Amino acid sequence: MLKRSLMIVAVLIYINSYAQSRTDIAVDATFTHDVLGNVSGGLAQGVAVLDYGTLGITFNTENLGLWNGGELYINSAFTAGNEASAELIGDIQIVDNIEAGNHLYMQELWYKQQITDNISLTFGLQDYNADLMAREESGLYINSTFGTNNVIAYNVCPPIFPLSALGVRASIGITDNILLQLAAYDGEVYDFSQSNPFNLKWNISKEEGFLTAAEVGLSDKNSGIYKLGGYYHTALEKYGVYLLGEKRFERIALFGQIAWAPKKHNEIYSQIDGGINLYNLFCNDREDVMGLAFTSNLLNNMINSHETVVELTYKIPVYDRFYIQPDLQYVINPSGSGLNIDDAFVAMVRFGFEL
Repeated sequence: MLKRSLMIVAVLIYINSYAQSRTDIAVDATFTHDVLGNVSGGLAQGVAVLDYGTLGITFNTENLGLWNGGELYINSAFTAGNEASAELIGDIQIVDNIEAGNHLYMQELWYKQQITDNISLTFGLQDYNADLMAREESGLYINSTFGTNNVIAYNVCPPIFPLSALGVRASIGITDNILLQLAAYDGEVYDFSQSNPFNLKWNISKEEGFLTAAEVGLSDKNSGIYKLGGYYHTALEKYGVYLLGEKRFERIALFGQIAWAPKKHNEIYSQIDGGINLYNLFCNDREDVMGLAFTSNLLNNMINSHETVVELTYKIPVYDRFYIQPDLQYVINPSGSGLNIDDAFVAMVRFGFEL
């Protein structure tokens, strides 16, 4: 496992060094290695090991001598390892945001055209959470629900990690600090097991419908971002809304979110989360960050009325693009298995590399 990890990092560094000598392409890459243990409660005690890697290449069409204002992005990915939530913890919210099984696949493949200075159009294989519902401060946390809230993720299965879907998204800058985004995606995201091993099975139809979304974001001059959005699935006839925000005060950042969908038609009908991040606690020459956050999902027709998680994490940059991140999570009322099980205490450490 260690040998494979070192080989992957070496290849990524080589590709990045080649891309830096060119102006028509840019490379981004990540590699994540998690060691997770369920210390108590849940389904069973045990250890899980998970890997996740991505390699993205951006082509600037203007610098390639094609057309102005164009950008083509290709992002491949692989996941490997155990499925800790299913095998050990039994939670809905998924304690590790790289849990996906063993796959090698296309994660994103899209083209973006800048139409005017304030308007762009993106179409192709896209990740919903790359632009919509995106928050920087909550990205520190390892529990997956701090990415896309479970009100949408559980009820209508949007195109989010690990699987994306065909879609079109328009970004419209109303003013310098107000951004409107409108999007529509294929209404069914095909699972890896459905003859779709590489995420290359695309099929748009009236029966599958579309997942439509709208979001307006406001950014202030003091590192604050606030977003109001909603979605509607045309085939499932399900909808929901959310309000989120984050604010950075030099070495302290706060974030929070509330999401809602009609209880009658949704198994998870509300989520609330919030947290605080503290920067440069112990490192002055590089930015370390410690965070404490919670998230709670309100459940309908399940064994529990809610599932709540408290997460404490600390990300330490160790050398150049490498970091280590110890993480503790306490899962109250794990509700994914349908069984009445004890609260789970999960400890893990993440080793990461980012280009």
